[in-house]
Amino acid sequence: MGRLHLVPDRLSNVQGRKLATASTNPGSWRNGKTTAERGYDSKWQRARAAYLEKHPLCVACEKQGIHTLATDLDHIIPHRGDKQLFWRRSNWQGLCHPCHSRKTQMESNGRYADASKADTREVLFVPTIVNVVIGPSCAGKSTFVREHSDEGDLVVDYDKIALALGSAVSHKSTGLVREAAFAARRAAIDMAFSGKGGTAWIIHTRPTLKQVARYRENGAAFHVVNPGLKECLLRAESDKRPIGTKQDIKDWFNKPIDEQSLTLGMTKLEALEILLSD
Repeated sequence: MGRLHLVPDRLSNVQGRKLATASTNPGSWRNGKTTAERGYDSKWQRARAAYLEKHPLCVACEKQGIHTLATDLDHIIPHRGDKQLFWRRSNWQGLCHPCHSRKTQMESNGRYADASKADTREVLFVPTIVNVVIGPSCAGKSTFVREHSDEGDLVVDYDKIALALGSAVSHKSTGLVREAAFAARRAAIDMAFSGKGGTAWIIHTRPTLKQVARYRENGAAFHVVNPGLKECLLRAESDKRPIGTKQDIKDWFNKPIDEQSLTLGMTKLEALEILLSD
């Protein structure tokens, strides 16, 4: 897949107000300082945007062979208020929000035995952070979500919804269960865009152009899990997937997203590359 450009980070533009300024750690460098005073001012936002434009992929996901757009500019070594370390570009790396949150939590756990003793951070009201995971059958989308999501995240996975509603098989449910599962899935996606906060993961194998447009309008981050046609077909065989799965995989790689891309003669991958680029 070609180079993916940065999807605008919705969090960087969220307006909010500080709800707490005191820290349970009297020696914290954050005490009594606003976001700008801690260095995260307009100069930082410009530097962040420029860096992520040149380094658009999450380095943590990339090490796993997964192409995920970076939304957060992380300090590899926490700067703790050290301005030289703060602005040292060799200490910067792009991460997707889930990876950055996990790294921050690990740093906090390493410094504090009790999470209640961690620095008080600014508490902002933010919309739901929506992640759309795209890829063919047997690509590993559910595994990707399981490895990147946190407890309490909303996970919209059609196969798991169908099982919960009574399907006897984990893939390709039929009849009333299939219809009910799709209805529940649509309702869950609507909830993800309702502004309730939190983080949502939507597994969507074959989004249409209209659906991708809606995701983008709501500021979703896209994660394309694509180990390749041959690997997906091998997994379908070894996992004993239902009849039709191999054809679905081939269709994902070869058929356009919908009629609009069909008229342009684009394959699924070509259309996705354009859709997920600025």
